[in-house]
Amino acid sequence: MTELVHASVSDVRREAAVRAGMDLHDPKRVLVGMSAAEVWGLPIPPSVGLMGHEVAVAEINHAGRRSRKHAVSGHRLLIPPDHVTTVDGVHVTSVERTWVDCAALVTEEHLLAMGDHALQIQLLDGNRLEAVMCWAAGRRGIRRARRVATLLRPGVESPQESRLRWLLLNHGLPEPEINPWIVIQGHRYARLDLAYTPLRIGIEYDGDWHATTQQHDQQRRMVLSRHGWAIVVAHKEDFDNPDTLLKKVQELMHERQISRRRRW
Repeated sequence: MTELVHASVSDVRREAAVRAGMDLHDPKRVLVGMSAAEVWGLPIPPSVGLMGHEVAVAEINHAGRRSRKHAVSGHRLLIPPDHVTTVDGVHVTSVERTWVDCAALVTEEHLLAMGDHALQIQLLDGNRLEAVMCWAAGRRGIRRARRVATLLRPGVESPQESRLRWLLLNHGLPEPEINPWIVIQGHRYARLDLAYTPLRIGIEYDGDWHATTQQHDQQRRMVLSRHGWAIVVAHKEDFDNPDTLLKKVQELMHERQISRRRRW
């Protein structure tokens, strides 16, 4: 095992494990699944409910007894030594093994967000991920992991960007560029979350921003509009009911593709 210090163990999980009587420094025990994902700092889906969620602890290579302590979920999993590392002195599954394990626990859009983030902060290694997926052949969630692994991209700056990209791809739209710079009059003017640059269509996610931020975004989008850009703004509600958003993007793409053909 190698020592890595990329993230800090959550105080909530550490305290829960201590209260449950677990020794996280026991070399025969390792944090797995969503517990390991939190240690690595991967974006956890809100539905998982971090507060009160069980700490998932596995016994390496089926060693020892299964934990039955309160607040600790015990698992007997086959975990090869090269699937285990340490973060801040606590044994956890490698980020690649953690991501593959989480494929059985979260939806594809959230799995994409977790993988994009790990890739962006240079935790995830493509060769190691492929080796873990080969090892995990036939296991629960591996088909989902393989589907999503082909869509992992660097450069994604938020989980919502990943989820928005998944929404577009999952409904048959082409893959957009990620955080491209838009050049106006020879100068870099703005970056968009996602864009179909040849068609001058941008797609951005608006969260619960401060009023000042919203005003800045509106002004920026007005300038982009004057230079031929159409900006589609997505909100958190669109993840549950995406029809209106998708229809708007599809209509814009159709209109602008026709317009380009006419100019030719």
